[in-house]
Amino acid sequence: MKRFIIISTILLLGLYAKAQDPNFSQFFLNSIYYNPALTGINDGFRVGTSYRNLWSPIPSKFNTGTASFDAAGVNKMGLGLLASMDVEGEGKLRTTCVSGNYSYRVLESRNIRFQLGVNGQYVRKQVDWSQLVFSDQLDEVFGNVYGSSFIIPSNEIAQYVDFGAGGALSFNAGVGKGRNGKNMTGTVGVAMHHLAQPKDAFIGAGIDYLPRKLVVHGELKIISPSFLYAPAFIYEHQSIMSTFQAGLNFSKVNMFAGVWFRNKSFTFSPQKYDSFIFNIGLTRKMEKTDTKMKIGYSYDFTVSRLKTSSFGTHEIALTLEWGDKVLFKKLAGKRANKAKYRFIPCTDY
Repeated sequence: MKRFIIISTILLLGLYAKAQDPNFSQFFLNSIYYNPALTGINDGFRVGTSYRNLWSPIPSKFNTGTASFDAAGVNKMGLGLLASMDVEGEGKLRTTCVSGNYSYRVLESRNIRFQLGVNGQYVRKQVDWSQLVFSDQLDEVFGNVYGSSFIIPSNEIAQYVDFGAGGALSFNAGVGKGRNGKNMTGTVGVAMHHLAQPKDAFIGAGIDYLPRKLVVHGELKIISPSFLYAPAFIYEHQSIMSTFQAGLNFSKVNMFAGVWFRNKSFTFSPQKYDSFIFNIGLTRKMEKTDTKMKIGYSYDFTVSRLKTSSFGTHEIALTLEWGDKVLFKKLAGKRANKAKYRFIPCTDY
């Protein structure tokens, strides 16, 4: 009877528990994680890494890290690799993902660049059942003193293959003192993840399928006499969960800083705010080369009911870009290499 109650409780909780994929406050420094169409959308090579420490005082840690590489290649293509690892809870639920991205430039002119992208990924999940405490182990006075009748599943690993797709548009606009006579450049895009809806469960009869996730994002970079302003937003929707983040970065010389807010919908309601986010960073272009470095740190100040326990979230991200590189350049003719550089953003930020 105890065994029946425990297993039934776990299965019932699985029906009502909802969760989202890990998200990042500095989404603008983790672009191909959100949309495969952003793979190689800028000229050259790009390497990036990020680490997010969610609610550090809580014993059940939620830590996520990523590492990525993407490059613009000849014949209007872009290629990328993305690896991520997420560790959750007392059971050390570890999710490892390796993804390959491909993008194709459908349209390119002096002021417009439109790309479509797809990705394929291998996902592996593992849980340490020995770290979990079940209800039949607990005594109301002495705590965890009994053994559990729960039978640890023989399958400690869940693994599957998944797919995603998206589109992204970059553009120049306005009149100003930018490199191409413009004072504004922007990017907008939409992506759909988990198109295959794979089974995502250790226990069960195949009822737990990963819901698809919709991502909509946009960013502007506006040059003014005093500062460079970069407003941006991202919206994520997965099953019944939604997250909307919007805010503004401003930059001068080699420094940038920003203020953002995150809530559950587009509604600007204090009751739905999850956190306010503050970030600061450094942008540096190496002398005599076309190499750029950007490093950013952000802090999520929680304003929901978790604010007294979570103590916020820390995140750090780093990207390096080599704008003078072209993937497989030797395999293409002069015409293809020349056409590669027609689109020129108005700013290096």
